[in-house]
Amino acid sequence: NRKEGEPTITTEAIPTHYGLVIPKESEENGVGLYGMLSQLISAFQEHVTKTRAKFEEVEPIKPKGNIKHRNKVKRQRRPPRRVKRNS
Repeated sequence: NRKEGEPTITTEAIPTHYGLVIPKESEENGVGLYGMLSQLISAFQEHVTKTRAKFEEVEPIKPKGNIKHRNKVKRQRRPPRRVKRNS
């Protein structure tokens, strides 16, 4: 719970974690795989952070969209030729 006066938490402040949810079953088949899966997920997290850093070093991330037309002023529409009459 946030106390009064504390700043609100943004999504950038929350670290990204890759994981998987094992549902509770009567057989509990997923429990034996937990150790192996946690190691795999940890290795995948390390791989993603390293490759992302390499890609940003080689080619910085550019903003999406058509940058040339981003700040272009919209055209003014002409007023209608005829005035609509209320009948």
